[in-house]
Amino acid sequence: MTSSPKILEHKFYRDTVFKTLFTKNPNLLKHFVAELLRINYDEITAFALKNPELMPLSTEGKLCRLDLCIEVNNKQIDIEIQVNSQQDYPERTLYYCADLFASGLPKGIHNKYTDAPQAITISLVKFNLFPETQEYVSRFRMMEEKRLTQLADKMLLIYYELPKLPKPKGIDNTLLLWLSLFNSETEEDLANLKNLGVPMINEAIETYSTVVVSDEFREIERSRRLAERDYSHDMACAIEEGIEKGYLKAYREMGLEPPKKPLAKP
Repeated sequence: MTSSPKILEHKFYRDTVFKTLFTKNPNLLKHFVAELLRINYDEITAFALKNPELMPLSTEGKLCRLDLCIEVNNKQIDIEIQVNSQQDYPERTLYYCADLFASGLPKGIHNKYTDAPQAITISLVKFNLFPETQEYVSRFRMMEEKRLTQLADKMLLIYYELPKLPKPKGIDNTLLLWLSLFNSETEEDLANLKNLGVPMINEAIETYSTVVVSDEFREIERSRRLAERDYSHDMACAIEEGIEKGYLKAYREMGLEPPKKPLAKP
């Protein structure tokens, strides 16, 4: 009898894993970014992770984004993983990209808009964002509708839809191997990738194996889960309160007396 594949306790697409992995091994992040930008590793002459901190995990009742904000060769890049499907995700990432571009504008009276660095948002999504296509990567720029000429090379939005990834058949497509790593669900998935013998992928798996058993990560994960639980509770309470207010409003509009709440049991 064949046993079922063992599910990973901490998956690579978990935001705490994603960020901890790369903050603990910036060289891995540099290699990953080179693949995402479709440039050679040696072409990266300037590289800096601008938000290596992991705390706070929530603030003002909202969960914080555990994204990676990076400066690469005078480009401002934001990378995040989105697991839950959201209808407004394209608009949200467009806002992030616009904010990234605006925040990169140089200050001072002698600076020009053309001096602003290119803003790039890269999203790894664990759902089908663009159902009209089977391609797993989509790249968007500001283009003229008919001539398809670019307005300005200042904003780029890239989306990788992980459920659409094909199975890696070799080691030629390193980006596909990286993305498959973040799409892994089982220990067998990791073993298959490791058996391909790609040094950077194996280093990523080894770093992951060290990170997820560390006391520091366990505390980060514990805090994140508490923040998620508190957020879910607050949302449920807000919905319940909104429903109650809606009923009261409806009764008043009909000229009826709202029913009284039953007394709480002692």
